[in-house]
Amino acid sequence: MRFGFLLLATLFGACGGSSDDDGAAGSAGSAGSAGSSGSAGSAGSAGSAGVGGAAGSFTGKTCGIGAPCAPGATCEYSSIESGATCECDDSGHYFCESWAGAGAPPFLTCTPTSACGDPASDAGTGQCTQTNGYCTRTCECNGTCGMDCSDSGPAPDPGYACDLTYCATDWGSYGSCAVDDGTCKVEINCYDDPPTVTGSCP
Repeated sequence: MRFGFLLLATLFGACGGSSDDDGAAGSAGSAGSAGSSGSAGSAGSAGSAGVGGAAGSFTGKTCGIGAPCAPGATCEYSSIESGATCECDDSGHYFCESWAGAGAPPFLTCTPTSACGDPASDAGTGQCTQTNGYCTRTCECNGTCGMDCSDSGPAPDPGYACDLTYCATDWGSYGSCAVDDGTCKVEINCYDDPPTVTGSCP
C-alpha cells in the first residue's frame, strides 16, 4: 500500500514538471513577438532619415546669363536687394534681366527704357546692347528690341547651381534661387534658417 502511494506521488510530480516546462516555452514565445515589434519600429526611423537626406542631396541646374536651358525654361536668382530673372532664348541659353532695390547695383540690362540713359546704353546713340554670349539684344530708346542669336559663346558668367550650395556663395547667402524647366522645378530659400528646399530636381 505504501509503495502504491509513492508510485502515484512520483507520477503526479512528473506531470507537474512537464507542465512547468511548457509554461516557460510560452513565455519565451511572447518575448520573441516583442522583439519583432521593436524591429519594425527601427525600420520606420530609417525611412524618416532617408526623406530628410533627399531634400538637399541633389545637384541643381545652373541659372545664369548664358547657361544652357531647355525651351520654355525659366530661372531666377537673387541676393538681398538685387537679382535676375531669366528665360531660355532661341539658342538654348538663358537670357537674363536684372532688378534692384535701393542701394543695390543692378546688372547691365538692355531695355527700351534703359536705352535712353542707363549705364548699359551706348552714349549718344539712344540705343543699348546686351549679350549672353549666344544672343545679342539691341534696343532703341522708347522703341523696340531685336535679338540676333548668331554668336557662339562663351557665356560671360558661369552662373549658379540652384541647390543648397547657392546659399554658401557670397551672392546667395541671404537670397534665393529657382528653376522651372519641365523636369526640374525647385526653389531654394537661403534666408531661412536652415535654408529650405521646395520642389524637386532629378
